[in-house]
Amino acid sequence: MLHRIINAHARTILKVFQFQLQRGPTRNVLSSEGKVLLDSRGGYHVLRVHLCTDKVVLVSIVVRTGRMHLQDTGDLAAVSRGPRFAIVSDRLNDNPTMLLEVLVRLRFGTIMDLIEQKANYLGLQAFRHRNFSKEEIKKLEVLARGTMYIKLANFPSHYLVLMIIEEYFRYALISVKVLSDSMYGNMIMEDIGWSDV
Repeated sequence: MLHRIINAHARTILKVFQFQLQRGPTRNVLSSEGKVLLDSRGGYHVLRVHLCTDKVVLVSIVVRTGRMHLQDTGDLAAVSRGPRFAIVSDRLNDNPTMLLEVLVRLRFGTIMDLIEQKANYLGLQAFRHRNFSKEEIKKLEVLARGTMYIKLANFPSHYLVLMIIEEYFRYALISVKVLSDSMYGNMIMEDIGWSDV
């Protein structure tokens, strides 16, 4: 009887998190059909969160300990990302109310990793940050959750900039100039061209 009560309680908690992910402050990111599913098979409840492409994270509550458990279904916890994934899971147990933000950050981090991986595969240099001042970054006019600068091989002073905004991407082609009098090679954006893809 106690096991049934604990199991029902765990299911209810996961159902509340599902509702918050689909209709709460993160609804723009994870509200699409099939993005967040509560799977209850054999008395085991798991929240399936589809991050992007084939990347899915499973959120469950261990009924013996009451701790939340994050698990991947692909290569999210691969050797290079494993320690980060474990740290996220530990932090989540310190403060379970952070689940929404943790999943959103995990989604954007996964997308950034995939973009970087694809750019490297194509032989292009990809950077998450460049030496731009805050004033220069404001020229992009976008409050992005993630930004990737991809240097164009044949045009060393040009970058393709991918910006992740809540539910879509923005793309820009920029030309940069390195300031010769700066100690750290600071850059300025000379020209910005937006792409509507």
